[in-house]
Amino acid sequence: MAVKILIPGPLRPHTGGQAIVEASGSTVAEVLADLGARHAGITGRLFDGGSLRRFINIYLNNEDIRFLQNLETPTKEGDELSIIPAVAGGSSEEELREEEDDFEPQEVPEGVALFPEIPAELGVHPLWLSTLQALIFLAGSRSEVVHPAAAEEILGYMARYLQRLQGEEMRRLREDMLCLERYAREAKWDKQLLHSLKTLLSDLGIATPLGGVA
Repeated sequence: MAVKILIPGPLRPHTGGQAIVEASGSTVAEVLADLGARHAGITGRLFDGGSLRRFINIYLNNEDIRFLQNLETPTKEGDELSIIPAVAGGSSEEELREEEDDFEPQEVPEGVALFPEIPAELGVHPLWLSTLQALIFLAGSRSEVVHPAAAEEILGYMARYLQRLQGEEMRRLREDMLCLERYAREAKWDKQLLHSLKTLLSDLGIATPLGGVA
């Protein structure tokens, strides 16, 4: 069964310059395998060790296959498969090659505010830990890392959203903060970070939890 495949600019040298080609298969994986058999070199641009490269997104009839059945998503005659390189700023061949080769971990630059990793055994809600990491990053990083005006605006939004918490959700947030304070003291965190943790809720316009750690 023929499936139409939309080819992005950086990959068109492998299809003889064609922006639209056809391939056959009953699943996305089979269609892409047939695409590689028909157009030499393109498989290596899409896959790494049998898995899609991290900068390649595949859409079937405008739906991201990651939210369907991924590569095992069924295909049928007349379907349209789009290959979308997730490359910031455009889709030039040079950019795509740079993204392909960029597998080495990058060092965190100086001036980035990071929150220490919290063990799962502590029981703090993962969603709050994620939010907390973002808050610390935005509020504590240097201006050369995060634009101050942008950080201030985002922090304002986050504070207003958190202020909407009520009842059980607010109680859980306060309990989590008390738990984090105790853990921070036991782990002998830096005094500045500990102080930021203790004043965080009040800084966000949320009443300080009763029974806070002295």
